[in-house]
Amino acid sequence: MLSTVSVLGLLASANSVAAQDIAEDGDFLGTIELSAGKREVQTDTGVPLTVINQEEIDDRQAATIAQLVESVPGVTLVNGTTPQSSGISIRGFGADGTYGANPRVLITIDGATTGGEEIYRIGNQLFTDPALYREISVIRGTVGSYEYGSGVVGGVVQLETKDASDFTGGEIGTRFRQTLEAQSNGTGWASSSILAVQPTEDLEFLLNYTVRDNDSYEDGDGVETANSGFRNYSYLAKGRYTFGDSREHALSAWYNVTHSDDNSVPYDILGASSGGGFYFGDVDRITDSRTAGLRYEFDAVDNDLIHFEATLTYAEQDIDSTYVVGSCAGFPGCDASVSDLLNADHNYKTTKLQLKNTSYFDTGIASHDLRLGLEITNRERLDANSAPGGTDRRIALFAVDDIQFGDRFTLTPALRYETQDLKGTDTVSPGATDPYNGEIKNDALMGGLSARYEFDSGFAVFASAAYTEVLPIIDRLDKDPSVWVPEIGTTYEAGFSYQNQDVFTSGDQLAFKVNYYDTNLSDVRVA
Repeated sequence: MLSTVSVLGLLASANSVAAQDIAEDGDFLGTIELSAGKREVQTDTGVPLTVINQEEIDDRQAATIAQLVESVPGVTLVNGTTPQSSGISIRGFGADGTYGANPRVLITIDGATTGGEEIYRIGNQLFTDPALYREISVIRGTVGSYEYGSGVVGGVVQLETKDASDFTGGEIGTRFRQTLEAQSNGTGWASSSILAVQPTEDLEFLLNYTVRDNDSYEDGDGVETANSGFRNYSYLAKGRYTFGDSREHALSAWYNVTHSDDNSVPYDILGASSGGGFYFGDVDRITDSRTAGLRYEFDAVDNDLIHFEATLTYAEQDIDSTYVVGSCAGFPGCDASVSDLLNADHNYKTTKLQLKNTSYFDTGIASHDLRLGLEITNRERLDANSAPGGTDRRIALFAVDDIQFGDRFTLTPALRYETQDLKGTDTVSPGATDPYNGEIKNDALMGGLSARYEFDSGFAVFASAAYTEVLPIIDRLDKDPSVWVPEIGTTYEAGFSYQNQDVFTSGDQLAFKVNYYDTNLSDVRVA
């Protein structure tokens, strides 16, 4: 069980404050400008949400996505120094010192579900480059997650790639942007080239190519952090076509790749197993992450009940490693003991189809923003040493309704029903002893309820309760059947927020949000 309180705040003034009569000679020292921060406090929702926009992404100059989200309340990193090893934990759930990936934190890129499940010490949860994205949203906890997946106990990290219209402004023409970065600690550089082409008002294309090279950095004592350097390249190709008499139809397609080729690097990329006199050894490792998607949108002009999206996505993560003979340490002949483990290649392929419709309508004094959806997911994993292969097929139905009563009270019920068919590469009957590699079927009804009330003064209060189930993952297939059960997650939250202007001086803005949550995860089985 985990309980905590988080506080977010922002105080800004739109006025200029002149620093005068301070210098001994009476000279005017200059003007201090206090303005709103780049990251807004999301006071208009009871969902614990943080949005990192394009301006903040540009200014932070982060080398990894993990470095961008580490300042979000409730987010901690497990080795955020390289893209290959960046593990994200939210509210204490997610990556840890043994596994760099964890299903209790959901990662999506343009709607595609990415990342591994539990790859031992070489987790690939979020391997991509910040330069490809225009916005990153972090939902903390379970409430607000039912549109995206099941088993979300820690939270959801959503990434949205750049569009050509972000640079053309929707006007016909061609735009090119070249960005160069350099850093001194962990001497490195990055180059991001973006070409945006809009031949007509209805057609746009974007190409992005990014190279990032970082040496190992030094800590505060001047000691070099081993194996914190990396070099990778990424590219994004994306297009969108809008059509129809009222431009009510749109078709989008994209392809996104990040690649890294490392030589003689530790197998344990999380750096947690070097103690006790034993060292797994080094590997030559090639890491690839690829996502592709196709989306159709229909926004009915004369019907508020139909705002339809059909999104087909494909995500693939590859970790191919080759053991460097003679690099292990700890006892004579350890080469033979670790070679099968370190030579294992890991591959995930996740195909997902989501059909979603948004309807706006009124029932008496209530107005509704209702999202209904069907989601079909198929995940395939390569069989490897200490990492069983198999397929995880799921079908889910979800409904989320934001019900507004007047201008003050919002009630949001959410439901998700999901079925699972999990099958190992070498299927045997449940209960077999060698190996435990069978078929698991599950279904679960999950849901939550959140409420928010806003007062005239700018204060708002909110509360929520949420229930989810973490269905078994492919990694459980070679374990004893006692771990083939869903984990049960419940979260209760409450808090208040405030947002107003002219609080202390004319033109200022004050916003803050206080949130208390209590999360309990039961039926956790140690595999």
